[in-house]
Amino acid sequence: MIDSIYKKISWSCFFVGRVLLVVVAALASMVHATQTVRTENIVVGSESVEVIFHHEQSAQVMLEAIVPVDGASITLRDPAGQIIRSSAAGDVEFYPGADLEDPLPGGVFVIDELAFSQSGEWTVRFDYPMAQVPTVAMVTVYAQLPVNAGIVLVRQSYLVGEDASIGMLLVENGLPVLSQSPLIRVSKLGQGEPADEAVGLDDGSGYDGRADDGIYSRGYTFSEAGVYLIEGEVAIDHGERTMTLQARREVPVFEAPLDVLDVSVSLTHGANGCVAAVRYDVLVDVQEEGDYVARGTLQASNGFELSSGQRLISALGHTSLMLEYTADAIRTSLQEDGPYRLSRLQFLRLHDLSLAAPMQAWLGETPPISLDELCSKPIVIEDMVVHEVLQGDFIAQLEFVVPITVQVNANYQFSFKLVGAQGEDIALISLSRFLSAGRHEVSFIMDASQVQTIDGPYRVLSALVYGAGETAMKAFVGQSEPYLRWQFLPTLEGDLNGDGVVDELDRQIILNYRNSDALSPGDRRDITQDGKIDLRDARALSQLM
Repeated sequence: MIDSIYKKISWSCFFVGRVLLVVVAALASMVHATQTVRTENIVVGSESVEVIFHHEQSAQVMLEAIVPVDGASITLRDPAGQIIRSSAAGDVEFYPGADLEDPLPGGVFVIDELAFSQSGEWTVRFDYPMAQVPTVAMVTVYAQLPVNAGIVLVRQSYLVGEDASIGMLLVENGLPVLSQSPLIRVSKLGQGEPADEAVGLDDGSGYDGRADDGIYSRGYTFSEAGVYLIEGEVAIDHGERTMTLQARREVPVFEAPLDVLDVSVSLTHGANGCVAAVRYDVLVDVQEEGDYVARGTLQASNGFELSSGQRLISALGHTSLMLEYTADAIRTSLQEDGPYRLSRLQFLRLHDLSLAAPMQAWLGETPPISLDELCSKPIVIEDMVVHEVLQGDFIAQLEFVVPITVQVNANYQFSFKLVGAQGEDIALISLSRFLSAGRHEVSFIMDASQVQTIDGPYRVLSALVYGAGETAMKAFVGQSEPYLRWQFLPTLEGDLNGDGVVDELDRQIILNYRNSDALSPGDRRDITQDGKIDLRDARALSQLM
């Protein structure tokens, strides 16, 4: 008897080591599966044994059969007695015990991708040479049900005091199963008290995030540390029968290392009374020394959000931190008048980003604030626009216009660096102007003579504005269209390479581009201005030499 048990356990271990990947692959797509285990004794002198199990029709089945007798074969019969699979036909996988480092008799038969077309008594028959010792044959059946179920949690673990949304997922062929009322139970393991029961809802209200997605949710607040068991159960009418689906999951709950004691909101004002920032001061009780990060989310009534973070390295006891949302960030991200609210406040352990305190929600609303009340930067440099100035069919100049907003009436200095497509220096522009508070368009001109040998797009880099004791910089202000040098008014007609003379080198440029269409507006290579670059242009250029 001891020998039989040893062989059974050994073969189970062998199966886990050698065939587990098969099981995982077979069950990876299953949200809910059943597992049936049946055993039969193999007596001395026997040459066959049958293992019978009852099973309902299923979408997909995997069968694993252990027989610790050398030379065994296997057949699987349906409730009508028909042979469905057999090792003799070669459609059953076999993993011999002789391949083990510590060899064992017999082996493991695996039947995969099997559909149970009938409900009833199924039979696994083993045939083998006469058994010399008493042992046990074991059959395990893994089957996917037509409707799948599972427990859905946002995270793998929770904190004491945390209010969690717990869901039961019901799907059939990847689609949500609707109009059900699953019972979801929560109990603490080892406590011996009745489970907390509630019906899961899939209507998008309360703890349910989205209606009709197949996730039926309820809420629960974990009041103590420990391991909790989440169980879901539902009876579903499917065809002519009612299926009872069950799902379960264990979740650990830990004491929080931080406790949020107080959150207060205030406004920081600028020199002229504008709102420079929204500030939240948070008081926490640190119960476990560590390195933490706080992240708060500010939300406007339009649903737009803005996040701010603060690192916290603290010893035990009370400490405070500040989350700040600047006027410029509020204007850019929220894009709507206040009041604004702190919609979420989270504390995370920095080393693994696990939750360090129960998440707080809907904290501290600001007074009403209009976007016009928010402070602006002293100097704001916007993206530029470019205008063409034409002379005949050619571009004579490009006007670069840079909108700049200032808050104080003063004299301002401007510096812009203009470069070509390959970074070629074109000009460093320096300007000085008196600006009153408000938005202005500061412009400068690039003349055609500056780009006789440089292609676009032409970019404005390193914009610098200073005045009234303030400075603003912008690394990239914008760029023009991808103009080519040929489109600009020639300094000397026929001088295509920009060397100040018309010669054979210029004629060669035309020959290099012959039979090409001329650019619009204007093209210095099209000497005859007929829309084509060809030998007639080369002859016309020769008359200019």
